[in-house]
Amino acid sequence: MSTASVAPSATVLAQTSRGRIALAVTTPVGPLAMAGWAVSTPYDPASDIPASAAAIAADPVGAQWGLLFLIVAGVFGAIASLVVGAAIRRGAPHLGAVATALTFVGFCVAAYPGPVAAVAAAPAVGLVGDDLLTFIGGIDGQVQGSVINVLFVTLPAGILLLGIAALVASRRHAYLLWAAIVLVAAIPLVMLGGFIAGWALAIGWVVVAVGFGAGGWQYATGTPAAARRHAG
Repeated sequence: MSTASVAPSATVLAQTSRGRIALAVTTPVGPLAMAGWAVSTPYDPASDIPASAAAIAADPVGAQWGLLFLIVAGVFGAIASLVVGAAIRRGAPHLGAVATALTFVGFCVAAYPGPVAAVAAAPAVGLVGDDLLTFIGGIDGQVQGSVINVLFVTLPAGILLLGIAALVASRRHAYLLWAAIVLVAAIPLVMLGGFIAGWALAIGWVVVAVGFGAGGWQYATGTPAAARRHAG
């Protein structure tokens, strides 16, 4: 084999590795942006509509920051779900594929600014008090709003299923066990945090970010398969 034929292959491999590393580095961004949303949004995620509307009216700037975090979370989270899912599917192809699809849809829904953007902007155009409540009620009553609310459930469900698929992959020595446990544990923390306060919800999403970062690292490096090859 000539040197000329080896060099291009090495170049392609290096470029592929750099691309994988670049994708891996972005995997925690989506969940971290969800944590940013949790601590920046003026309303408690567990609040009812009147309480949320009052909080938005009192702090429209905070609501707009929360919206920005949601958009960033949706874009980067959707990409990250494909990256982490690719790592998990090495050991759990079918379950991993379903989990990846659910998580991808969930993050895409998070990036959809429709009702959230309208509510955040409402005080700026003079919609306050009863008018704001009527406006929010009208959005919630629309079919589109109802579908979005239902699809948003796919985000925690998809991440939890990713964790379960990662556990299956770890039993086949295709995924790190601790990273799988982090993903499984993250969503109960997110759900519990949603009933406590924004800071507690943010902690749950930071744990998700750790799990996604670990998945991205395995996607980029091939770990633990790479470790087994070196050990052999």
